[in-house]
Amino acid sequence: MTDSTRTASRFHTTVTRRVLGALAALALAGGIAAGPVVAASAATSRTSSSVRTAAAGAADFVAALDPAQVAALFDGVPNIPGTGLRLGDLTAEQRDAAFTLLRSLLSAEAWAQLAELLAADAELDAAAGGGSEWSADDYRIALFGEPDGDYVLQFSTADVVLSAIRQGDAIDVRPDVVA
Repeated sequence: MTDSTRTASRFHTTVTRRVLGALAALALAGGIAAGPVVAASAATSRTSSSVRTAAAGAADFVAALDPAQVAALFDGVPNIPGTGLRLGDLTAEQRDAAFTLLRSLLSAEAWAQLAELLAADAELDAAAGGGSEWSADDYRIALFGEPDGDYVLQFSTADVVLSAIRQGDAIDVRPDVVA
């Protein structure tokens, strides 16, 4: 390992630890989802503009894909490495739609923490000469369920898997460390 790669690796490890700690703290505090789900009354279903935005974002993202990409997005088993659609197989517009969807599921703080991790991955990939395991091309996004209904969306990087579970009018986002 070269000195620049070793330095980048240490930087990446430090950032990853901070991000995971922050994501875990946000999840425990209930602040990782895009916004609170508010109960209108005991007799009515819960509603939230962030839940509606996330539902629309999921449907828009799926609509932007071609049939083979949709098949890859829905193919696989949750929490299994290699499941879902590689971001490297998306156009720039489709990748933007994927990040817009992800951003709609996270609070501003959680998105900032994830963006820091993604930037660290990009720096580490560049230090390794590109095409490394930290390349954003190898990030994956998978969807299980119905984009306009209940679903689990998983976004995985070299370090973290974020699972966003939408059920009814609630969204729960959970970070997990990739082993």
